[in-house]
Amino acid sequence: KVSRFNQNHKNLNFYQSNINYKIDTTSIFSFNNVIYLNNTLKVNDENPITYKGIVKTNKNHFYEIFRIQNKNIMIPIDTSIYCSIGNVEITNLFDSKLYSYELNKTEDNFILQFSPLKKNSNLLYNGFFVVDKYDYGIIELNMSIDDSKNNKRKSIAIDTNESFEYDIKKDFFQFKFYKIENNYFLESSKRILQGIQTKGNHIGSKLECELYNEQTISQKGLIFREFDFINKNYK
Repeated sequence: KVSRFNQNHKNLNFYQSNINYKIDTTSIFSFNNVIYLNNTLKVNDENPITYKGIVKTNKNHFYEIFRIQNKNIMIPIDTSIYCSIGNVEITNLFDSKLYSYELNKTEDNFILQFSPLKKNSNLLYNGFFVVDKYDYGIIELNMSIDDSKNNKRKSIAIDTNESFEYDIKKDFFQFKFYKIENNYFLESSKRILQGIQTKGNHIGSKLECELYNEQTISQKGLIFREFDFINKNYK
């Protein structure tokens, strides 16, 4: 856990590209070339991202909220979308009451495979970690949602408290890192999420989200604005 925590603080230097949300066959927003360099956020001027402010949740947590606006559809996101490893889904993978494990070894790495203990449980995954044998840093993670009749995801918009619920049909994660002098850096990450809304503003509609990050995205011909986290606005 300590190695994974330290690793998260060393891989925020990456370019983000190809984020696409669709409802049915209509793309509700898509943008490219968002650059996160430690505490600096740079956004391509073509991307309509605005700063919403600091919002307190019902669990007394605070989030800095950014909005993406396209065609009068407002979708709240917070800065955690740029993290290279998710929180809730990843943490649950280490619960031995939910998963069984098989450990294999190579010359430099451990390969930890995991699978759900219970069938038809909500939002459990099959997959594997590749872990450095010497400092336990994560080299790679692959995980796909298990086939279950009970794969439902609930969410609440942080700033409006509007409730949503989806039947999840596909959920795939892949993260890869490379190591230089005991430091880990994000090589690429991918997530593909597909579901059907059962509660919310688009009941019965199919939602698709594709997100891909990598470090080497071309910036040729693009103009960026930099977000000032001290004064809470774009420079």
